Amino acid sequence: MVEDCAIPGCKTPSEDTHGFCTEHADEMFDQFLRHVEDVLGIASKVYFGRTHFPEQRLLQHFVDAQRDHLLVMHWTANWPEAKEFEEALISAFKEQSQYKRVENEALGSEGTYSGSWNALYISFALKYDSPWPPGGIDVKRLHRRNRIWPNPVIPNAPVLLWCGLTKEEAKSELDRFKEAADPARPRMGRAPKQRVRKARSSS
Repeated sequence: MVEDCAIPGCKTPSEDTHGFCTEHADEMFDQFLRHVEDVLGIASKVYFGRTHFPEQRLLQHFVDAQRDHLLVMHWTANWPEAKEFEEALISAFKEQSQYKRVENEALGSEGTYSGSWNALYISFALKYDSPWPPGGIDVKRLHRRNRIWPNPVIPNAPVLLWCGLTKEEAKSELDRFKEAADPARPRMGRAPKQRVRKARSSS
């Protein structure tokens, strides 16, 4: 069954791979391009991706590649849509010589989908002399509930995340979060004290 375009009020049938008609898909992509152009004006290196947990991905990018900013551009529950937009963005910038700062090695993410919703994002580090972007959320601790949640509004307002931790602190927080999410993982520390039930005195 062909559904209508996801843009409110548009009755044009959507395309097979995503929830938008051709016209509105092009408009969405043009909006992503404008966000990317803005980021490239201040960034020394960038990376395109998709994730269900932007805060965790921010810290991982910082630890692995020193990219301490992440701009969420779009949320979608349609996995083919996330993949199509991601690959289109990489293709639009990767092959152009003036955009050698794009650090994606492949034309799409190699990771699997691990959540119902996925965010399309651009991860980046600032140029040495670039001004600090206004606003944004400083991510210092990871929590499953205290986080930005998928935004079904179309188009989405972009959300900027940044990491004010040191690399060592960010790695420690990632390890803590992964350990807390895996109850079977062995943990370091003292064994809990055994509670001894006192015998009742007879009277």
